Amino acid sequence: MAVVIRYVAGSQFVFHVDRSTHRTASTRFDDVATCRRRDYLVYSVLARNGWKSWDTPYSLFQDRPEHSISNGFHTAGSYRYMSSYAITKLQRFHYHNAFVRAVRNKQGYDAVCRVIVVGNEGQNCLKAIRRVAYGDATHFCDSHVLPLLFEFQFEDITFGIFPLMSGMNFHDMIPSIYCHCSLGDFMHMFTQALEALQYIHDKRVAHHDAFFNNFVVEWQPDSLKRGAISVAHPRVWLIDFENAMSFPKDTPYGECKCTTPDFLKRDNYGRPYDATFMGDLSFNAFTLDLWQFLYYTQYLETNIPPLDEALRNLQNQPTAESALRLIHDTLCTFPPSQLHVPFRYTEPFYDCTED
Repeated sequence: MAVVIRYVAGSQFVFHVDRSTHRTASTRFDDVATCRRRDYLVYSVLARNGWKSWDTPYSLFQDRPEHSISNGFHTAGSYRYMSSYAITKLQRFHYHNAFVRAVRNKQGYDAVCRVIVVGNEGQNCLKAIRRVAYGDATHFCDSHVLPLLFEFQFEDITFGIFPLMSGMNFHDMIPSIYCHCSLGDFMHMFTQALEALQYIHDKRVAHHDAFFNNFVVEWQPDSLKRGAISVAHPRVWLIDFENAMSFPKDTPYGECKCTTPDFLKRDNYGRPYDATFMGDLSFNAFTLDLWQFLYYTQYLETNIPPLDEALRNLQNQPTAESALRLIHDTLCTFPPSQLHVPFRYTEPFYDCTED
């Protein structure tokens, strides 16, 4: 079964339930009358729950309607220093797949609608989200998991409503012509992301897609551009639990084992991976999260030897908690002014810096 996005008059998005294909890999459609009937039914479900899609004038982008109200999450940096790039991020939503769209309710509150479950697929994702992103779990300051606001059903499809964010992720904070974050800005967000992993692991949830771009950032500090240390710091939120795995809450940390997840076995899997997590041998499910998140640290150069050494040693830490403790203790040895400096990112083929 799959959910395929179609476009109809008025540029509204709808979900076409295709029960003869798998996920969103196919764009096959039934006859037009059947598609329109299904489209109308699902759109009616969204409308009955009080939500309407933003307009979609361009493929992969949606423009924000006028007269929005603050949702407490969709923010930008200082108005005085805000770039045209940041303004675009604030006014437009860029969706990366067929499961996500920006929506608005009658009160002008903007959010994101995401398909979580289709048939039997996505149940692990929903279970993980309910444990770490819904209800009481959202009230803790160290959670950093973007909360699930509402969920509703249409046949065997479960939709989730989440707060709309700025569209920037942690990978966007790497130095480029669009980003002027200081080392201090970056490391403040870095420690929050590690705290997010520590939190979900304490809840016995493994994310299994914990790369930089699945940590969204409220706004871009750009303190180097402003020439001053940021007074406030953006909050970092963990999203996208599609590959998540949950264990009973009372399972000892060391007994949360798994073998190679199915997504790593796909021929078209395009993320980095390590041979440690391939094969028939079991491993601690949380170590995959830590490896994924720390993958990009090999390309970070701070020109501060103790900090560079700590970043390299993070890969040797057995848990997110110990990694967080190591990097936090190291950062505490430097005054903020020493971290108000540029840093380098040296991944091959990544060169978005100014000459």
